[in-house]
This record gives sequence, C-alpha cells and structure tokens, in this order.
Amino acid sequence: MKIKICGITRREDVLLAADAGADYFGVVVEIDRSPRKVDRRAAAELNRDAPLPGVALLQDRSADEILAVAEIIHPAAMQLHGSESPETISRVRRELSCEIWKALHVPVRDRMAEPADVEALLDEARQLINAGVDKFLIDTVDVSDGFARMGGTGKMGDWAAAARLVELIDAPVFLAGGIRPGNVADAIGQVRPFGVDLASGVESAPGIKDPALVRELIANARSA
Repeated sequence: MKIKICGITRREDVLLAADAGADYFGVVVEIDRSPRKVDRRAAAELNRDAPLPGVALLQDRSADEILAVAEIIHPAAMQLHGSESPETISRVRRELSCEIWKALHVPVRDRMAEPADVEALLDEARQLINAGVDKFLIDTVDVSDGFARMGGTGKMGDWAAAARLVELIDAPVFLAGGIRPGNVADAIGQVRPFGVDLASGVESAPGIKDPALVRELIANARSA
C-alpha cells in the first residue's frame, strides 16, 4: 500500500511525511483555485534533495507548459489532474524521463445523480495508457455550485466505481477524495487500490500538515 501526502507547501512537512513513512509527497503547482498552490520555483525547492519522491500536480496545461515545469522541478512524477488529452500525454511522454500520472474523476458520493460511468472511464484509461500514462489516481469531481471542480474537493467519491476501475485498469491506481485517518482502512478494504492520496484529511489548515494526523493516517493505512 503506497501513501502519498499531497498539498505540501513547507519543507518541514516533506520531512514529516518521510519520517512518518509516506511513499510520496505531492506539490500543487500554480493551480489557482487551490489554497495549497505553490509556484514552480517553490516546488523545485521542496523537491530538491527531498527524502522521498516528489510528485508535481498540474491541471489543464499544454504539453509545452508541462515540460517547462518538469524541467524546473525535476519531480519523480508529473500528475496531470484535468482533461489532458491522449495527444498531450503522448507528446509529454516522448520528452519526459519521469513518470506520468493521470487523474480520473468520479462523482462526489453524497451528490451523485447517478453512478460513475465506469465503461467510459475505463475506455479513457486505456487510451491514456497507450499514450504513456504510468499510474492513475481516482479523485472526485464536484459540480454542486455549477462549476466542475475536478479534484481537491476533500469529499469521498463513488467507491464502488473506484473498486471496479482498480480491478479493470491495467496500471497502478491510487484512490483520493475525502480520505482521512478515520476512514482510510474502509477505503482500502472496499477499493483495494495500489495506494491512497490525500491532503486536507491530515491538515490543521490548508497546506499545513498536522503531525499527529499524518502519523495516525499512515498507521491506520499500514494496519489495513
């Protein structure tokens, strides 16, 4: 079970995640709607000589922009969190040596008008694998305010759909969306993902990790 602590904004929280036993840390790079965003130079500093692999998150950027950010940060993986096309992925794959992760989005659980379309998501995943995606992340999309907020909702998604996708996608899949110390064991038990990814579930404030919550989350995930 891999654990990624995302939304890191401070060096001390990179060290905290590593000391507590996380496998990756994530940095939200210049995504304006996120309260955890940092610029690419700050992300590069967080990644420099880090004791665990760093993942840089971008959303709906062109291939040229993705490559430019990767050249500055030198992450272990670029996580693309929007509606990036297979064509964009293919272009980036040809020029990047790091891994490429891609988010797939399922509805927020308590706002589902209908279940996630697993077949459509599976078809999308297959195209993205052919384009060069190494790993996936299942996160939530929240349209409660009329705007599709893709990821970073802090809300649980359609875990039944997520479990089916984990079973069928021929690549490692992380689960995100509303995961916290109190439900991480249930999430792992129901979905059986390759790993879990979370930010707000272990924070005292946006971008500020709570050491006790980080350690509790990781202990509960490992015991599950």
